[in-house]
Amino acid sequence: MSTPPLPPPPPAVPPRGPGLSRTARFWIGVAVGVFGAPALTIGVVVLLSTLTSGSGSAGDTALQALVVLVPVALVVTGLVVRATRWVVLGALAGGSVVLIVLAGACAAILKGLGAY
Repeated sequence: MSTPPLPPPPPAVPPRGPGLSRTARFWIGVAVGVFGAPALTIGVVVLLSTLTSGSGSAGDTALQALVVLVPVALVVTGLVVRATRWVVLGALAGGSVVLIVLAGACAAILKGLGAY
């Protein structure tokens, strides 16, 4: 009487589910953030400068608050939702790198002009 063969051992890494990996989502977010963050920053600054050239009424102040709070709310929502979390983290990382590089370039230009 022989014993039945043993089943094969389970795989060391569980198989991935459908969709992109976290790493792929992160790097897609970085690619989006490299181009999207400067555009979003310029858009907010231009919109705020347009709004502040008015009379300064309470309606203008509320609109300025909305211009700032809507992008913040979108980022927080993207971080809370599980499906978009890694894309938003990548976009924040990519945008941060671009804005830091642009700030360094701005400081170098001001230093070269003697205004700093």
